[in-house]
Amino acid sequence: MTEAEQARMLTELTRIEHDLCQALDEIEVGNALSRALLDQQAASWRDLLTGTREVLRNAITVEERIGHLDFDAPDEA
Repeated sequence: MTEAEQARMLTELTRIEHDLCQALDEIEVGNALSRALLDQQAASWRDLLTGTREVLRNAITVEERIGHLDFDAPDEA
């Protein structure tokens, strides 16, 4: 995964979370129990998407991994 792909995915996940939570907040419900259930669902989705973004942020690109490797130079005899 490249850094650009990672950035695009993080942006998309943030957009999805915003749109989903906004839609759930805008739903009109007839009673407090239904609102509480919708709020609980919104919180669950936020937690899931927040965790997914965290995992994605921790993904290290191949180039970064290679850059951190310590290669020993062969001994010249």
